[in-house]
Amino acid sequence: MLIQAADKTRNLWIIFCVSFAAFMAALDSYIVNISLPSIASYFHIGINGVSRITIVYLLVLTSTLLIFGKMGDKIGFKKVFVGGYILFVIGSLLCGISSSLDMLLISRCIQALGGSMLYSIGPAIIPKFLPENERGKAFGILTTFGALGIAVGAPLGGFITGLFTWHWIFLINVPVGILAILFVIKILPDDSLEIDDKNKTHSFDILGSLLIFISMSLILYAINMGQELGWTSSIIICSIIGFVTSFSFFVWWEHKNKTPLLNLNLFKNTDFTFANLSNLMAFILFAGNNFLLPFYLVTIEGLNVTQAGLIIMIYSLVYMLVGPITGKLSDKIEPQTLCSFGMISAALSCLVFAYSLNSQNILFVVIYLIWLGFSYGLFISPNNNLIMGLAPLEEVGVASSVFKTITNLSLVMGVSIFGLIYSVTTGNSSLLNGSTNNNIIHSNTALLNGFHNAFLFGFVVSLLAFIFNHLIQTKVHERVLSN
Repeated sequence: MLIQAADKTRNLWIIFCVSFAAFMAALDSYIVNISLPSIASYFHIGINGVSRITIVYLLVLTSTLLIFGKMGDKIGFKKVFVGGYILFVIGSLLCGISSSLDMLLISRCIQALGGSMLYSIGPAIIPKFLPENERGKAFGILTTFGALGIAVGAPLGGFITGLFTWHWIFLINVPVGILAILFVIKILPDDSLEIDDKNKTHSFDILGSLLIFISMSLILYAINMGQELGWTSSIIICSIIGFVTSFSFFVWWEHKNKTPLLNLNLFKNTDFTFANLSNLMAFILFAGNNFLLPFYLVTIEGLNVTQAGLIIMIYSLVYMLVGPITGKLSDKIEPQTLCSFGMISAALSCLVFAYSLNSQNILFVVIYLIWLGFSYGLFISPNNNLIMGLAPLEEVGVASSVFKTITNLSLVMGVSIFGLIYSVTTGNSSLLNGSTNNNIIHSNTALLNGFHNAFLFGFVVSLLAFIFNHLIQTKVHERVLSN
């Protein structure tokens, strides 16, 4: 049963509740990343040690998304959402007062559990509590808040760390998070009464939760560390074998279990599957571009880090302007139409940029960022609306967590694949570690070839995203009205 807010004002407050959580999650990632050098200096550790602060957070968050999505369907979204904020605030406080690296890593795990609860439930709240004709607008606002968190995270983190200490990038979450908890408790409707008694009495799939946690952790570790440790190293090979084994067992168990963590029948809906595959391809380019483009600006265009950051902000600004408009449009136009235009536009932008790299003209970079920002503005909000619109309402929590799990996997894959293509093409990985030493023996031609091949790959994956999206047959608006 669809729960609708009493009036438009209440709907807007619900949208704000979800969007602010997205803003905090995006902000936290970027505000922490910019402060890692300061944290490394404080604990007297190297890049490998400090990188664990990011990797641990990513592993725990992504590996538990399905668990919390199912929990939302079982006990109610409001309870999980409020619980996520509480854990996030507790984790942030512990991070801020950490006196050792081990304590900080444990605290980041707690923070990641809270982030996972917010991240998995957020998109599910929109179709649960809002009428169909307001969902696209809501997803547009949601993605804009996420983009805003990305845009301000790095400069705000640098400002806080420089003015105070790195501890305050975590401590700032505490008062803000407490206010958010009180706000969510007051605004968000209690949906636990809508859960039928049969669903409440079903046992929770503990084995399935354990298997998905193990399998996601192993594959994320392999993707994250494959470049550093070597793809043929024993630990990476064992991680991949462990992932295949545990994930295969998970699929077998979910088929057998009467109350599975993940209803695999979701993927019998080919439109839902195609929409998620399109999302996977799109975010591989999204992450790969965000990772590799700063190195192009520094090593080829000769910009400093601050200048490069300002140039890249062009993308976020364009995306923030376009996203809410296309989100609202997706309430009137079938969202897959907007997604298709967005991905064919992204493919063309990558193709043109790949063949303009030799000019080493910053104007081409600016044009590319405006073009790509416009393309993702066409895609992301309508894509959110499309995937959640294709999901059965009784499985919307799991569908949301599937969507977010795939998105996170694609972000990790994008960084790893783009970095791999670059390093294999140039035969050099030092630039990927931030080195700009003049003694690097590779010519600009070799470096340009690495960037060229990476962005050609971006063309391929965005074209695949277009194809998968084009295969979707269901008209979401007609489906919702028929229900």
